[in-house]
Amino acid sequence: MKSSRLIKQLELTPKILWGALLFSQFIFCFLVLSGILHPHQAPNTLVVNILYGAGAVAAFASYYFHKKAVDLDRLKGKFRTIAPTLTMHANYTPEMIREFDQLPDDEKRKIALRFDLQTKMIIACALAESVTIYGLVGVIMGMPPNHFLAFFGIGVLLMLMYFPRHTELLEQVR
Repeated sequence: MKSSRLIKQLELTPKILWGALLFSQFIFCFLVLSGILHPHQAPNTLVVNILYGAGAVAAFASYYFHKKAVDLDRLKGKFRTIAPTLTMHANYTPEMIREFDQLPDDEKRKIALRFDLQTKMIIACALAESVTIYGLVGVIMGMPPNHFLAFFGIGVLLMLMYFPRHTELLEQVR
């Protein structure tokens, strides 16, 4: 695939989103471990248990969306059926649209497939970040800060597993 402005933008966007979501988890960790958050209430056991359950559900859902997104057989099947069109965004220049129109249909399909992959990746990363957010809410609700580290560790581990490798994955699709 020739490296054009459109392709570079499509490759960079998921990496920026991934980095921003990962960085925000470290901000949450700083807030908890620095002592800035001082809950003035005893932990509500029911709320804490609900947050643990919600964190577990979010972690499993995140993993499911990621596995579904990077499933090579699904991508190959979708590649054969996806329409070779460009999802329009306001930041595409007329030059980028003309460049897309001149690509062969297989390349257009890969770009369309990249959007599908990117959407599922964003959902998986958002769910992974929500695990850490549940831990943050738990601390605000009175949960001991050391319990937050379990939420944080799972959220960060999931995010590290999800580093965007769309280009390498799409190279295997034909």
